[in-house]
Amino acid sequence: MRIRICKENRDKLQAALNEVQGKSRERTITVDDIICSIRDVEETLGIPKKYLTGIKIASDQCCQNFPNSYRYTPYSTQYGMERTSSGWFLTWVERRPTKRAGNQYNLELTEAAKSALFDRFTKF
Repeated sequence: MRIRICKENRDKLQAALNEVQGKSRERTITVDDIICSIRDVEETLGIPKKYLTGIKIASDQCCQNFPNSYRYTPYSTQYGMERTSSGWFLTWVERRPTKRAGNQYNLELTEAAKSALFDRFTKF
């Protein structure tokens, strides 16, 4: 799966989410959640977009802690995105076991992004 994340592809993105989520009612996501996560990551990193090319993100918007007495394995909709020179692309969407709180985003950074982040935090 490789769908460009933009307003024109909103229906394609929603169709992909609906296919994966099926009849799930809890710990689901919407297209707006995906778009917001892009903004969150870009604002948090705070580096120019030219350095974002090649970055991969795996996200679990519904990560949370459950008590040990909870009997079942909770599942949530998780997705992956990749930044190319032409924009962000949704690369996968799956229902997986929910991650623990604090693991909302897992980033795979390129060397250029790492060096831009290092420069950002050492030169202020």
